[in-house]
Amino acid sequence: MIVGVGVDIESIERFRNMPSRILNRVAKRILTKAEEETYLSQRDPYTFIAGRFSSKEALLKALSPIYRLSLFEVLHSVEIVGTPPRIKLSPGLEKRVREMGIKRIHLSISHTRDYVISIVIIES
Repeated sequence: MIVGVGVDIESIERFRNMPSRILNRVAKRILTKAEEETYLSQRDPYTFIAGRFSSKEALLKALSPIYRLSLFEVLHSVEIVGTPPRIKLSPGLEKRVREMGIKRIHLSISHTRDYVISIVIIES
């Protein structure tokens, strides 16, 4: 049964227009260590970081009807991995989510030249 749906859209241009020193600070806040390593090797780091942020925002929105988390908790407890992308939760968050009866978390990310959109569907 679906218990949560979250959608987020982000402007890639918003990240492209950031001065590099600010973008690097934002990357440290948004990305896990593993994501940050991948981000640094990307040909298009702006789409990458916009996609990660959009995905984590969508997860936060999908969880909000059943569990309250802050954006900070999501940013540092969630990693987007693989192709197709999947959500990997920190062990602590994974335990809490399983205790709530959540069985699966689905993620889809799509982008154009200007925007990234992410959708998260949560099943119990």
